[in-house]
Amino acid sequence: MYLKRKNSLRLRNYDYSNQGPYFVTICSYRKWRLFDKENTKNTVMKILHHIAQRSKVTLHASAIAFDHLHLLLTLPENKRVILSNWIGDIKETVYHFLRRSGGDGTPPLRGRVWQRGFYDHVIRNGADFLEKARYIGNHPFKESTNLYTEWH
Repeated sequence: MYLKRKNSLRLRNYDYSNQGPYFVTICSYRKWRLFDKENTKNTVMKILHHIAQRSKVTLHASAIAFDHLHLLLTLPENKRVILSNWIGDIKETVYHFLRRSGGDGTPPLRGRVWQRGFYDHVIRNGADFLEKARYIGNHPFKESTNLYTEWH
């Protein structure tokens, strides 16, 4: 059976290595609740900080829910960091952490961890930036108290 691929939500002809702010959402495979333990969320946050610092990406805000991450970030000016590669680095590092430990002493995970791809939004102006920052800041009230939000 042939499955038709969804159309890309990315901007056509946009250079995703351009310096500038982006709002990104990364979801777990089949919306599995991979991040419902405090230790797992803390480790994922450390991974985000480490990868951001190493690649000179500015991480303005982040939220970790049960089954997804929200990031508000700015790529560095040098154009050496491409958004999709940076997200791939995060996915790979978190994947290996969960495969080794499972998080919080639970058995290591087997199989897929992440949904294919990710959602990104190119921040176009200050109002757009504030809207996404507020979304991350208000996110804990939309779901449950088991959410880790951080301003950087």
